[in-house]
Amino acid sequence: MHSLKVRYVCVGMLNTLFGFGAYTVLMVLIPRSYYILALTLATIISGLQSYATQRIFVWKSTSNARIEFVKFITVLVGHFVLNMFILFFCVEFFEMDPLRSQYVIGSILIVFTYFVHRHWTFKVKI
Repeated sequence: MHSLKVRYVCVGMLNTLFGFGAYTVLMVLIPRSYYILALTLATIISGLQSYATQRIFVWKSTSNARIEFVKFITVLVGHFVLNMFILFFCVEFFEMDPLRSQYVIGSILIVFTYFVHRHWTFKVKI
């Protein structure tokens, strides 16, 4: 189980950097007021990359890829919706910077998605 957590952290750091990088690039290219659009596009781009790396390198799954993909997308959509509402709240009500806010929100939500993926998406038996 220890090696699973190490793999998740290592791959997760790479996926997080990739996702934050995509969001950062989009925030540079898209006007600040379209931060939700940037989040949406970054989530789609990084979500596909994250599924592949998690399935192959973290969970080393041999289960039905279609079923796991649907589960992964379900978790990703839930993650995105929660992320979007928190980001919107931070930016619109607290006038926080969308880029900095996303770094904090994304970092916190990663912890929760680990448990959902472990117990449901890729269902690892301990």
